Formats: sequence, C-alpha cells, structure tokens
Amino acid sequence: CHTKDVTVDPEYQMEHIKQELKKIESEKTSLTKDSSSIQKQIDEIISKIKEIEYAENTIKNSPIKNNEQLGVWKNNLKLNQNRNSELEKIVESSDLSPKLVEFVPDLSQTFLDIEKLQKEIKDFKHEEYDKVEQELQTVNSDNQQILMQIGKMTEKINSANASIKKNMPILEEIKLAGRYVENLEKIKNNIFSKTSETVIGARNFAVEIISRNASQYLEELKTEIKHVELFQEGSSIKIQCHTTNGQRPVSNLSGGEKVCVALAVRLGMSDLMIKSPLKIMVLDEPTAYLDKTHCDYFVDVIQQLTSFMNRKQNFQFIIITHEDGIWESAKVGTIYKFTLTSDGTEVSRL
Repeated sequence: CHTKDVTVDPEYQMEHIKQELKKIESEKTSLTKDSSSIQKQIDEIISKIKEIEYAENTIKNSPIKNNEQLGVWKNNLKLNQNRNSELEKIVESSDLSPKLVEFVPDLSQTFLDIEKLQKEIKDFKHEEYDKVEQELQTVNSDNQQILMQIGKMTEKINSANASIKKNMPILEEIKLAGRYVENLEKIKNNIFSKTSETVIGARNFAVEIISRNASQYLEELKTEIKHVELFQEGSSIKIQCHTTNGQRPVSNLSGGEKVCVALAVRLGMSDLMIKSPLKIMVLDEPTAYLDKTHCDYFVDVIQQLTSFMNRKQNFQFIIITHEDGIWESAKVGTIYKFTLTSDGTEVSRL
C-alpha cells in the first residue's frame, strides 16, 4: 500500500464508478416501471376474476336454466329496448299526454288527477299560504297553551273529585240533616205557627182551662164576680168578668177587684203551666191601689186563699208591700222588715 510505483487500474477509477452508478440507477428506474406495469396487470386480472365470479353467481342465481329461457329473456330485452326508443321519441315531441296514455294506459287516471290538482292550485299564492301557515302555527301554539290549561284543570277536577269522594259521607249527613231541617220546618209551620190549627186549638184549650181555674179561685175570694172568661181578640187575650149585674170588662172593676181577678188568673195559669202543685207565689205591692177598708179585705182574702191552697199541699204567699198596717189584725206566718241605711239594707224579723 505504501509502494509509490503501483499504477491504479482504470476500471477502478472514480469516473468509471460514477458511470456504473448511473447505469444501476437507470436499471432501477426501468425495473420500477416494469413493476408498476406488472402490478397494474395483476389488478386488472383480479378485477376480471371478480367480474367472472359475479357473472358466475348471477348465472347461478338466474332463473334462466336453459336456451329456451335465454331466448325468452332476449326477446324481453329487445322489447324493452324498443319501448325505450319509443319513450325517447315521445319525450322529444311537444304533446306528451295522449301518446303517453296510449303507451302507458295506467297513466290516464294519473293525468286526470294532475289536471284536477292544477285547477285547484291555479290561484295559489305563496303569500297567502305563508300567512295561513303562520296563523296555523299561532293556532297550534294557542292549542298547546289550551292543552296545558286543560291539563291543569283536569288535575284540579281530579283533586276536587277526590275531595268530593272523601267528603261524600259528610255530604250525605248534610243532606240527611237538610231533610230533618225541612221536616222540622214543616212541623214548625204546621204545628207551632200562630195560625196553625194545632196552636190555635192549644191556645183555645189553655184559655178555656185558665178561665175555669180562675173562676174557681174567684169563688174562694168571695167577690161579686161570679166567674171570668178569657177570649182571644186579635193577637191578645182579653178578660170578660161576669157579675150578678151582668158582664163587666176589667177596666170597669175597682182596684181590689182588679187585684183579685189578676191573682185568680195567675193562679189558674200556674195550674196549667207547672207539672207539680204550686207551693209559692210572690205578690209585689198588691195593695198599691187599695184603701184601708179594701186592704183589710184583701188580707182576709189572702188568708182564705192560703187555707184553700193548703188543702192540697203546703202553700204560702210572699207579699212585698210598703203598707205596714195591713198586718196588724192579720194572722200571718213571718214578717220581715227591710230598712235602707247608710251601711246598706237591714233586714229585721218582726
């Protein structure tokens, strides 16, 4: 390697190497082109193989199994080609409808429908259609709102129905109570009304009983009045007194006689009103309109009446009066005196 006298072979020179490299590169390019061409041929072969497989499958699945069927298919194909040719001519002509109807009879009704539709949409305007469509959208929106309201109302109705169902027993009781009230109202109007026959009959019966009882008490009082008669005049009760000299109204009686009549009537009322016999009667200022003679007479009458009442039960009068002198000669049970002082009312037994 260190010999200076060695001469290099021209084949191994740089220029020669470059030429070889270019040659190799050219061969590589040529091989690449050949490879691409071969790959293209391979792809074409694969495509043809697929077409052949598709054709084989088509033939395999085709209803054509023999030459006779194949002939029929060819005739149909030729017929369809002729029909297509005729259709192309019809399409190129100016008037399609009659020829199409002749060529395709089923289109007759279709053309009639088309003509009818053309008449119907002859005056069609997009502006009006858009307006109607907008109104329809508004109506649909309103309907949606109404449906929502109906839903809410339905919910309320269902809630109300549930409440009604829950309260139905109470409503039945209210209806029953209403019938009771109605019957009571009828009873009130027919029985307890002032103008009902029941009340009028009861009032007449009470007036008759009081008149009879009062007359019995008057006999014990030994007055000139033989008996009293109570009668109804309008809405009030009047008293008619019968004496030895005829009938006399209460207004024509003396003060003492008025007291006796009032006392007898009250005693007659008490016999009718109370269930148990009367035991006490309070008389307030019965001698207010009597003179000394009649006061003494009144005391005698009270004593006689007390004796008469005590035949049935223990009875007593409580008499309130400012007349101290009427008890001087009377036989009484107990006398209490009420005196008003600065310290209040003093009660003392006499």
